Amino acid sequence: MTKYLPQYGVSVTSDGQVINSIRTTSGSLDSGGYLSAYTRLQGCQLVHKLIAEAFLGPRPEGKWVHHINGNKIDNRLKNLEYITPRDNSIRDKKERNGRIKGYQQIGCNSWCARIRYKGQRVYLGSFKLKEDASAAYWRAVEAVRRGERPLSAPKRRTRWSEIETKGVTR
Repeated sequence: MTKYLPQYGVSVTSDGQVINSIRTTSGSLDSGGYLSAYTRLQGCQLVHKLIAEAFLGPRPEGKWVHHINGNKIDNRLKNLEYITPRDNSIRDKKERNGRIKGYQQIGCNSWCARIRYKGQRVYLGSFKLKEDASAAYWRAVEAVRRGERPLSAPKRRTRWSEIETKGVTR
């Protein structure tokens, strides 16, 4: 689907392309890692903002355009949404010390989800898929935002090999 933006003098497509009078382009990478494209009437503009404005409507006050999958160059309409700066900063927390916020890989085929709540680490469960661990984490984040305590997963019995022994032998 294509829409024309008269204020910029370009058309944009729902799959992330910008069409000006000269050519169709995805844009060029700027210093922040976002794609920008030249518009005839307004000069250089960020592609994700053009797509969002064309298909999602004018940006509501106090909202930012967010890439749902975290990929700054994926400007397809289905990957863009308007969210608050607070939500954007929470979602954009990337890897820290090799761990993704809220969940981490434990072993070859297992992921563990945790969240901090009132200074305590709350165990949310172990999952076979990274996506399931991520979903559990975000459900817990939403519960905290509603003022609820995130639900802990039932803890399984701990194996001796999982206990930090610090010099203690069996």
